[in-house]
Amino acid sequence: MNSFNHYSLGSVGRWLFQSMAGIDTHEEGVGFKSIVIAPKPGGNLHKMTARYQSINGLIGMSWETNGANITLTIDIPVNTKALIDLSFLKQPLHTNVGSGRYVYEGELTQPFTQIL
Repeated sequence: MNSFNHYSLGSVGRWLFQSMAGIDTHEEGVGFKSIVIAPKPGGNLHKMTARYQSINGLIGMSWETNGANITLTIDIPVNTKALIDLSFLKQPLHTNVGSGRYVYEGELTQPFTQIL
């Protein structure tokens, strides 16, 4: 095989962005004008950082856990809005935000390896 531009590799990248990092478009906005941030941490990963260069600017998402608690840092570009869904926390968070940097800390609902 001479090319790494194959769907099987792209599907892994898509899963990393949409599931582990939770970066996706919202159904009401095209081109990442309206963003959904809904990460699904778990498995053997204890740290995740993802960045996506959208037409509106850089979308950033990172999380780090010690197994019981998690810290998330989210960057939303200017002139966009985001729905943040952190339903895996002991005190779930669902909020709409504008552009800026947001840091959330919380306790996980269950042992970390079982969330996925």
